Amino acid sequence: MSTDTRPELSEKNKWYISKHRYYELRHFCLQYPDWKRLISDFEQTCITSGITTEHINAGRYSNKVAELAVYLAPLNEKIEMVRKAAYEACNHQFWYQILIEAVTENKSYDVLEVQTQIMPVSRNEWYILYRKFFWCLDKLRD
Repeated sequence: MSTDTRPELSEKNKWYISKHRYYELRHFCLQYPDWKRLISDFEQTCITSGITTEHINAGRYSNKVAELAVYLAPLNEKIEMVRKAAYEACNHQFWYQILIEAVTENKSYDVLEVQTQIMPVSRNEWYILYRKFFWCLDKLRD
């Protein structure tokens, strides 16, 4: 399943990014579910073992746990970067959530239209929003 978005736009387009940068950002976003899963798995491990961030900060547990926490911090930053780009692209809570779903799960306009049953924007307007998201993400990743 792929989107209908062409990977390369005219350099005159307001939301222009190069074809290869678009692919890089697209694959970056497709890792989002993996980041969420890794964080969830880590949090579940901490909860079941009774470890809290206070314990980690106080040094009551091995360096391995602290190392894992340090490892997860960049994942949270990446998740926030995707969310911030989505919010900057659309400034609307409803579209923000759908846009995140579209870019992180590679869902096309048609799939989203069937799932949400409410797509009050045209296909062209949606893909303008989609391109704007990647342009915003490009600026955040610099």
